[in-house]
Amino acid sequence: MQISLLAIYFPIALFTFLILLSAFLLDSTTSRTHWQSWQIVLLGSAFWLVVIPLSAFEIALKLNKVKNCA
Repeated sequence: MQISLLAIYFPIALFTFLILLSAFLLDSTTSRTHWQSWQIVLLGSAFWLVVIPLSAFEIALKLNKVKNCA
């Protein structure tokens, strides 16, 4: 049971890490040597179970706000 949970957790964590890393590297406003930014990338990918639903909720709120303004 634990192996199957890890087999699900780690690929999604890796995918989340790659998305956060690409967003970090494409962001021109953040220094690549800023260690706190690297911590956020690592923590965000480690805690993807919390980060992904919160991000989806935030995006939904922004889309709803834009839809109501238009």
